Amino acid sequence: MNKINAKLILGICVCFILFMASVVKAEEGLTIVNQLSNELQQQGTVTSDEAKALEPSIREMIEKGESRQEIKNVIAQAVTQAHAQGLRGKDLAAKVHAAIQERKMQRTEAKTAAKNKSSKMDGATKGKSSGKNNKGKR
Repeated sequence: MNKINAKLILGICVCFILFMASVVKAEEGLTIVNQLSNELQQQGTVTSDEAKALEPSIREMIEKGESRQEIKNVIAQAVTQAHAQGLRGKDLAAKVHAAIQERKMQRTEAKTAAKNKSSKMDGATKGKSSGKNNKGKR
């Protein structure tokens, strides 16, 4: 019975630690979102209402691993374009979200292209080495 209790307590402790780690990570994400929102407001890029509307988009970019600078650049460009088109509120947020999706596609394409290039280079290297071996056998 003592072994079962010890395992149960250990399991509960592990679950608690994992839960607390996820809470801390979520709080860090919210802090970064708030900091970026404040920076964008201070730069005059967005109003406080626009910043609140953009928070889900900022959070999404953070989750995707974008750097703070990249997030600010993508959002600033999208907001500038949206303002030039006269967009505000939800329409502005939709424009920024679309820009984020476009950036996501660009990164995916770049990674795929780099992976393909690497694979081709590996194949070319293997082909050259096998060709040298064939010449040596003749």
